[in-house]
Amino acid sequence: MATTSTEQLDFNAVDALIASVSHDFKPVEVRGKPIPMQALAFDDWMYVLRRFPQVSALFDGFAPDEDGEPSGDFRSLLSNIGHEPVAAVVAIVTGHPGDLEWEKSFVRAAPAVKNELGIKALEHAFGEDGLSGFFSMMAEGMERLLAEAEKSELPPSAKPAKSGRKTASKKTANSSAS
Repeated sequence: MATTSTEQLDFNAVDALIASVSHDFKPVEVRGKPIPMQALAFDDWMYVLRRFPQVSALFDGFAPDEDGEPSGDFRSLLSNIGHEPVAAVVAIVTGHPGDLEWEKSFVRAAPAVKNELGIKALEHAFGEDGLSGFFSMMAEGMERLLAEAEKSELPPSAKPAKSGRKTASKKTANSSAS
């Protein structure tokens, strides 16, 4: 976006927006204690998918087997996930995003704690609308990303003219003059 000499950009606007919106932590009872949790946002899920390719295989339906060949077997998909992605999701849900030490402490926790905290955090990760809301959010986010990518890949002649009137490209003008 081009700016004029009289136009001022407020680089603090996004900081102010983020600071003005509180996190949506809600207490979830785990082993008799209220644990604040929040649903994962679109970018949180993208972080998990980028960091753990085995999780993205759940979306594809293909995970590499022992020979590196794709396997659509759901049991294989789940068994290939491991505990690190679960720890990362629990960390994000409980307000510790990207804290690798916190994730390690979750992995070392007693099985009863990991089971209850992990299951409740994963349930909460999808938000109030559950899996249907999660997939709607993911679809909406992906549609936006793809639409932006398509816009940026359009040749300059295909992009809308800024003046509001249609103009022919030089290539079109040269080919019709021949």
